[in-house]
Amino acid sequence: MQEEFTNRDTGKPLQIGIEFELSSELNVELREKLKSEAPHLEQTIAEIASENTVSFIVAGSIFQGSGYLFLQQIGIGHLEEKNGRLTVSGINVLGTSEAVSAELFQNYTTICALKEDLEGVQRLGEGDNIDYLMRRKEDPRMFRMEINRRVSLRRSIITRLESRAISAGSAEELRTALSEVAADIKNEVESLERVETKGQMLGFAGPTRMPPGYVHWLATRYGRRTVVHLRETKEPIGRGEANLLLQLKVRRGRTGKIEFSAANDPRPSRRAC
Repeated sequence: MQEEFTNRDTGKPLQIGIEFELSSELNVELREKLKSEAPHLEQTIAEIASENTVSFIVAGSIFQGSGYLFLQQIGIGHLEEKNGRLTVSGINVLGTSEAVSAELFQNYTTICALKEDLEGVQRLGEGDNIDYLMRRKEDPRMFRMEINRRVSLRRSIITRLESRAISAGSAEELRTALSEVAADIKNEVESLERVETKGQMLGFAGPTRMPPGYVHWLATRYGRRTVVHLRETKEPIGRGEANLLLQLKVRRGRTGKIEFSAANDPRPSRRAC
């Protein structure tokens, strides 16, 4: 996949462009949401009323060895190619650079890890887990082993639990300590969800450091849809390329007989992405 789409060049993100019909109902809803965020752009918002297409460009990138996808652009209009890259002609709704996407991805992975920790801490407060933890709390090593046997938590969270559990004189106090740690994790998640990016995204109303609310709404509405088909268009190969393929076929088979196959079909290939 890497060779075919990027020729091993990770400097340019892989792009996937998708066009959707913008129904009259969604058109009205979108304009209402844009009015609430950018009332001063009433004339531009009014122009969207006559549009019936919304396009998304999803790009792929790599951050610290992990690949991810991000919304590079959303626009009211059709997809087009400029200088070998996809873009949307028409009214821009969102534009995200690769640098900002890396910030968002890093923040997202941290939030996901915290949510997993939160789920684990909450599970420790269920059933007979509290009783078993109370028996092990005087021995840090056994306490950690008991936690790891029941749930999966990062070491930093286990350390927090250890410091709270030492002072717990009863199962109820230990349960309260777990609730306090869970509340701390919730606050961290909520704080990260409000963090602004250092770089700027380009929203409908201009530069912004927070993803606009209408972006999440659009992505959710169209993300639930079923894809009917995917299409890839390639430029037809010329006579020279076709002859080269035929010569390679003869050399590989070491016979004078050429069997027609997909490998030397001069017609442009079409396949699903």
